[in-house]
Amino acid sequence: MFVHMRYLLVLGIVLMNFVSHGQSTEIYFTSTSKKQQILNDLNNIKFVEFVCKDSAAWGKYFHIDLVRFVKGVPDTISREQSTCEDIKLPVVLPSGDTAYYIHNPCKHSQYTGDVDSMTIVIAGKQEDTTLHLLIDKNHTKKKLDIDGQANYVLQKATNDNTRTIPFNTSTPIALYFGGYKMGIGTFYCLAKTVKAEEMYEAFHVDDYYVFYLTIKD
Repeated sequence: MFVHMRYLLVLGIVLMNFVSHGQSTEIYFTSTSKKQQILNDLNNIKFVEFVCKDSAAWGKYFHIDLVRFVKGVPDTISREQSTCEDIKLPVVLPSGDTAYYIHNPCKHSQYTGDVDSMTIVIAGKQEDTTLHLLIDKNHTKKKLDIDGQANYVLQKATNDNTRTIPFNTSTPIALYFGGYKMGIGTFYCLAKTVKAEEMYEAFHVDDYYVFYLTIKD
């Protein structure tokens, strides 16, 4: 009876680990050297990079959405391609026959087992009130311009260097904002202590951006 119960206990732990492993993955944020940080500051470059090396995420799609919050309300949303089904594109051959090219709009956002990691960089160059933004993944790049100020920072959304990310759930991953005023100073770090959507309520940050990571099946 004791052996049987011990077997069930071990089996239950294994199953719990399997379920947990199958529902989420881990990412970790990289850090820049002091020299690189100085160069970034001199050139008004803002930079956040994170990496996933977890095999549980193989075959899944990494999407970055950008949401601007104005006085605590989502105002402007920039979403990546959400439908990852194959599309058949007709191609007329010189012979007059029609062939079909199979295209998956999310292919370049997929973490495949033929690379050792999925690395995503969110970076931008600040020029006056415009951030020239680049989102770089393993296989693809996306550029866009967003409004901001010279004092805006780009930083991860929490204090953790390693984070567990649930699959199929939009998770705040980075912030672009101008800090909050307290006395004669402007502060940034405490923004990581509240939910990204609550910075207006907590610190009266009335205009900021949140980058969301969604890892989809």
